[in-house]
Amino acid sequence: FGSSLEFHVMCDDVVLVTGGRGLVGRALQAVKDKWDAEWHFVHSGDADLTDLASTHTLFEAVKPTVVIHLAARVGGLFANMADQIGFFEQNLAINQNVVKCCHAHDVARAIFCLSTCVFPAVVELPMNEKHIQSDFLLNREWEVCDMAVKDPRIHRTRDTRIRSVC
Repeated sequence: FGSSLEFHVMCDDVVLVTGGRGLVGRALQAVKDKWDAEWHFVHSGDADLTDLASTHTLFEAVKPTVVIHLAARVGGLFANMADQIGFFEQNLAINQNVVKCCHAHDVARAIFCLSTCVFPAVVELPMNEKHIQSDFLLNREWEVCDMAVKDPRIHRTRDTRIRSVC
């Protein structure tokens, strides 16, 4: 994680990372030893996060104090364009279930990094990090999911601090 994200993990923290086999999940696995904590990297084969009961079962098994939520339905630009509603519905369900479980299982800190497709509509090539979010994104449901996580009604969760990293 870059310098723009302040991230604290204590030695007694249990960190649940959803989307542990994705691009960001694998990058986090590569640097996790910087923090002395118990790490659990999970993927879609470990739990169906679109199902609330399955998500609760995962949280009960891991008992996280910290959640780094990276999981999403992804499929590439053309798959996303062909099924925008499907991507939106599944990603919204995943995000709602993770938020609900963070609340129900007294998670102390949660970071949400949400994206199904982050290609700017107009960009000079080769593309690099500065181009991300520099223009209108092709994928509008990304913005709606981000707004849903930032909704103040969701933030009424005990001591859980939710950050949306987009």
